[in-house]
Parts: sequence; structure tokens; C-alpha cells
Amino acid sequence: MKRELIEYVESDKFESISFNGIKKYLGVSKKHMNDELKEVLNSLELEGLLYEDKDGLYKKMPSNFLVTTIDETKKGTKYYETNNIRCILQKNKLNGALCYDKVIIDTNTNEVVKVLVRNMPNVVCEVRMTPEGFKYLYPVNTNNNLKITIGTQKMKKLIPGSRVLIEATNEIYDNMYVGKYIKTIGFINEPDIDFKTIAYNYGFNLEFPKEVLEELKKFSNEVTYEDKIGRVDLTDERVFTIDGKDCKDMDDAISIKRKEDGGYILKVHIAHVSHYVKFGSAIFEEAARRGNSVYFPDSVVAMLPERLSNELCSLNPNVERLTRTVEIELDKNAKVTSYKTYRSVIKSKLKMNYDDVFDIITGKEAKSEYKPFVNDLMILKELSEKLTKIKIERGYTSFDSEELKFVMDELGNTKEILVEKDNIAHEIIENCMLLPNELVTHLYPGFPFGFRNHEIPSAYKMYDLIETLKELGYPIKNLKNMKPNFLIQRLLNDFKGKEEYVIISRIILTSMKLAYYGTENKGHFGLALQNGYTHYTSPIRRLNDLIIHNLLDMYEDGNLTKEKLIEIDNMIEKLLEHASRMERQAEKAEYEADKLQVINYLKQHIGEEQIAYIEKITPEYIKVIVPGLMDGIIKFDDMPERTYMLPSGKLKGVDTGRVYKPGHKVLLTIKDATYVDKSIYYNLIDNLTLTESDSNKLTRKL
Repeated sequence: MKRELIEYVESDKFESISFNGIKKYLGVSKKHMNDELKEVLNSLELEGLLYEDKDGLYKKMPSNFLVTTIDETKKGTKYYETNNIRCILQKNKLNGALCYDKVIIDTNTNEVVKVLVRNMPNVVCEVRMTPEGFKYLYPVNTNNNLKITIGTQKMKKLIPGSRVLIEATNEIYDNMYVGKYIKTIGFINEPDIDFKTIAYNYGFNLEFPKEVLEELKKFSNEVTYEDKIGRVDLTDERVFTIDGKDCKDMDDAISIKRKEDGGYILKVHIAHVSHYVKFGSAIFEEAARRGNSVYFPDSVVAMLPERLSNELCSLNPNVERLTRTVEIELDKNAKVTSYKTYRSVIKSKLKMNYDDVFDIITGKEAKSEYKPFVNDLMILKELSEKLTKIKIERGYTSFDSEELKFVMDELGNTKEILVEKDNIAHEIIENCMLLPNELVTHLYPGFPFGFRNHEIPSAYKMYDLIETLKELGYPIKNLKNMKPNFLIQRLLNDFKGKEEYVIISRIILTSMKLAYYGTENKGHFGLALQNGYTHYTSPIRRLNDLIIHNLLDMYEDGNLTKEKLIEIDNMIEKLLEHASRMERQAEKAEYEADKLQVINYLKQHIGEEQIAYIEKITPEYIKVIVPGLMDGIIKFDDMPERTYMLPSGKLKGVDTGRVYKPGHKVLLTIKDATYVDKSIYYNLIDNLTLTESDSNKLTRKL
């Protein structure tokens, strides 16, 4: 049926035609075939061959129509891509489309014409009242113009002020999308309702299904004798973990020895979560739906139930835990000479934290409990320095990392915001984890596997990056014939330590492609690794890692037919695509939760001064970054002088000639902070960067 229909659509005979007309042409008369025909027609629309208009007529897909998937930035801006170019969709052009929806776009008007498939359909809505006393559903924090109805009778049962989870369909009734009520998640006056809303809006359930809770009951509270059969016993080794002070889901531990020839034996022990959570189990299916754990300021929406994530699988000190060990031998120059992996059982001797480890390796006296491990930590530091040198030499690109930490009062209000930056201790763990993440990809060549891919930026993006920096007045020299890895590495090093770094590094980051999971190795540009890289070391909190552990278990156990391997490949391809999507959802949820805390904090500090850096200048406003307080907006009416925009994208004062450009340091006062549009507004008081003239004269030369 489909082939015959394609031939008809592609022929010169095909014109606008109704569903019944198509039935007549194909000779379909039986009612039970209607659903099959409709499914075929839908598939042709998804493939971009056919278009069903609002009157129910089918016609060839117009040349200006594009079938694509809507994506979204971390900050909620919707877009789609065509020919490697990102096209922004304005809120009033979305026509009810949600992130990850498969849609038809009119490329002439840059507007969503039709929603074909809802890939993440759940939306949190607030039940509100019109002035006339009618109840309606208001989508909360979706950043679109979605209008949704669940029918009059069902609306009668809902209480104004409640927030409800609704599944949005692509069916339209009376100019509104039809929705299905799932459940009520809470009420607007509850203290945690905003965080619940964020979690559910991004696809993360706060409760585990009954099947998962039932499956948990079969596990013992501790490692049993049967669990340890066939494992290498490493319980007497000096194994330890290094994590954040508040970490409860510890999935990696290490041990280190120096060889007599000056080389190293590094053992990386990863929680063997797949011993408990296997493909097809209820716990795995729920973990797969979630994709990863989400970390909010004072809570976690975990991928796995707490009994596994914080207890039975977590590598807590002084208790036996099941692990997978990757044992790596390296020479004195930190080159890998051999490696192997095996199932093991460990007993961590100490739960260390980054701050204490940093103090020790930078010369401070160790706390008493750390003293037996000081030599191990110094060996790790030495090895890590050599591994870092190797990374840099091959073209590794590193961006400064920082994390907001919120200090709460007894009522849960933010009283202080701290900025935590990665230090040498973080780098040690990163280097120790990069090795097994790379090495395990080589264990079973030709077998289905999951890779962490980060593709090389396009030549267009690299050219655009350099031109953007030049237009902003930052001349870049001696880049001819430089490979992209080393070009970006050079740019980051040139700006490091300068005031402009916080902005320039963002511009550089946006020129790079997003990393993702897939079954085919495409290399990892950021790490400068081409022969295979994956995520293996965090199976408690990441789906990809849990998949890899399950695959290694299956391959070690053997007896897999060719048909079974094909089945595995098809299965993990879908799982990895979903894992990439949920990783993005988690990032957006965490960003939004952090911003909520920042906004609540700033509401208490209206009028206070802040130092910021200009990130972007648009025709409507200036976007700034306040270190430790995220991004904000300065409207032109809130500047100390009238300005006009230069062709280069800078602003120039009409009377003073002062120039404003990305990277400039500015003095602000807090004007307003509102969660309605998730924005922070500032007044600009002064440009603290040296004044520049209308020419492209630099304020700071590189």
C-alpha cells in the first residue's frame, strides 16, 4: 500500500485529495483498513512527502515546508536546524509546539504549521480562573503559546490554584490542543511546588512506580556470599573515594601503586550497578525513562531508587560493595602499557572530599584519617600531571568549570550563594576516569556499544568564531593552518586570566557541537580522542554508563547469537538517543532550579550593586553575566545614556562616545528579579572597561 501511494504522490496525476479519495484510488473499501491507511499517510507526512491541511485534504509537501524536530537551549529558546544553521523560533510562531516535537515549519515565515508527533508531551499546567469565573489551564514555564483543554467535565473536578500534569496531544479541538489529565502534583502555595513543576516539566518523575518498589524487595541489604562468587577480592586493598562533601551516590573509587621501574598501577573501581539492574527489569525501564539523575539545590531526583543509589550500589566506606575494576598499567611517562577489566568486590577505606585532598596535595598537613593515604595522593597527583600534559599535547580543550552552591536557612530560603570552582583534586579524578572511559570501548570491537561522541565543529563555525572575535575588536593572529582543537586551545589560553574570558569562553563554547550518545564512534573533539570514548564510570546516575555495564556483563558471559546482537544494537540505539535527550533535559532543569534560587535571593537585594560582563548586545537589550549569579538583562531605558548600534554589533553613546561590547566589565544595580519570565533585570551604572573611540582601537591587546 505504501509503495503504491508513494508512486501516486510522486506522479503528475496527484493533486489535492481527501482521505476518501485516496481510499477510492487505492481500492480500499473495508473499514478495518482505515487505520492502516491513516498510519501510512502519517508516515508519508513525517517523511516530508505529503501534507494534510486543516480541511483534511492531502497534497504534496510544499517546497517551503520543512519537517524537523524542535530543540531548545538551556535557557528555553526554541529553535530548529537546517543546513547546519540554527533558526530561532519566536514564541508567537510556535503555535503550541513543545521541545522535541516533530513539526512542519514554514521556512518563509519561520513558523510552526503543524505538530506531527509529541516526543515529550507532559506539561505542568496551573488551574486558573477567568474574570467571568471559568476555569482554564495555564502551562507553567513552557516558554510557548500552548493552549490546551481536557474537556468541560474533567475541568469541573480540578481545583483553582492546583498544578496538574497534562499529556498534550497533537489533536486540535476548537483551536486548542486536546490534553489528557495525568495527576495533580500540588498547589501553588506549597513551598516546593516550583521545584516539582520544574522536574515534571522536563520529564522527571518524583515517585518510583509500584513495580520498581516491588523489585527492590528481592535485594539483600548487604553484599551476600553468592554475590561475591567469581569476583576478585580487593577488600584488603587501600581503596578510597574522592567526591564532594555532600555526595551520597558514590559510584567510583580508586587505588594506586608505584611500580619499581617508576611506572604506575592504577585501579579504577566502578559500582557494578548492572549486577542488580539488568536490561528488561522494572528498575532498568524506569532508569531508562529518567535517563540520568537531576541535582537541584537541596534535593536530587535520582535515576535509581535511594536504596540502590545511596546504599547498596554506593561505594560507602567500610562496607563491601560489588564493583567492576579496570586495572591499568602505565609507564613512567603515563603511557598505558596494558589494561584489563574484571568483576570485583571492594571495601573502601575512606570517603575523601575534594577540599581535603586539595589541601594535602598543595602542602597543608593532612587530617588524621587521611595520613595513611598521603603517599597515594601524591602519586596520584604526579600521575595526573603527566596525564594532563598528554591531553594538552593531543589537543584537549578545557573550559573553566564552576558550580553554584546555595546556603539555606532553616526555612529553606537562600541566605548566601557561593561559587565553587574545580581544583587539582577534581582534575585528578577526571584524569583517572577518562582512562577507563576510553579503554573499555576497545574491549569488544565489532560488538554493539555506546559511544560518547563530540564531533568536530564545521569549518563555517570556526570561520564565524574568528570573524566574531575580530568584529568585537579582539584580533587573533598566527592561526593559519592550525587544527581546530589547537585553535580553540590557543584562544582559551590567550584569554585566560583576562576580564573578557568569562564571555569569550562562552562564545567559543557555542561554536562547538553538542556531545551526544550513539552506537557509532564519531570521535570526541573536546577530549581529542578519535578511537573511541564512552561514559562508563557513573552507572548510578547516568543511563549510558548503566547500558555499558550491562553490555560488558553480557559479552563476558558469552553465548550471544548474531540475531541477539542485532536485537541489542537496535535496542541500545533507541536508548542512547533517549539518553542524549534526557541529559539535555536534566541540564535545563538544573539551570532553571538554580535560577529560581538566584531570583529568590536577589529579590532581597534590590538596588544593590553588582559587577558584570556584557555577553551579548541585541536590538532590544544588553545581556550580561554576573559571576555567581547567572545571566541578566539591561534594557536600553535603564542605561545612563542614549546609545546607537554600530554595524559591528557594539553600542556607542550618542553624547559621550563610550563604546559597549561583549567582554566589557560594567557596574550594575539590581532592578528586578521575576520568575514569571525567569529573568533578572539590571540598571547599568558605569562601563568599567577603559573607554574606546569609534575606531576599532583595542582596550586590551592580547
